[in-house]
Amino acid sequence: MYSKRGRQSGLEVKSAKRLEDALALCARQSFDLMIVDDSVPLLDKQYICARLKLQCNAPLLVLLRPSEPPMEYAEYNIEGGDPHAFVEVVTKIVKRKGTSA
Repeated sequence: MYSKRGRQSGLEVKSAKRLEDALALCARQSFDLMIVDDSVPLLDKQYICARLKLQCNAPLLVLLRPSEPPMEYAEYNIEGGDPHAFVEVVTKIVKRKGTSA
């Protein structure tokens, strides 16, 4: 759902279903932003965030379930569930990154 919304907003989106795939993508190219979905269980999400931050240079946005605490490795934490708010936040982050480069 979020990939579709991002593409509809004019953003280029690369998806990875497994951590190894995400790390391989990071090794091949640079990204403006990495996103971890709210469907990932909390303990897995913590591990994934730590690994991504060790191996990738892009800022990290984590979508949280209502009861989840913010992830310490992520620059951005927002509650998932609202695709319109998600696109708005992603657009602001990407624009901010583009103006600071």
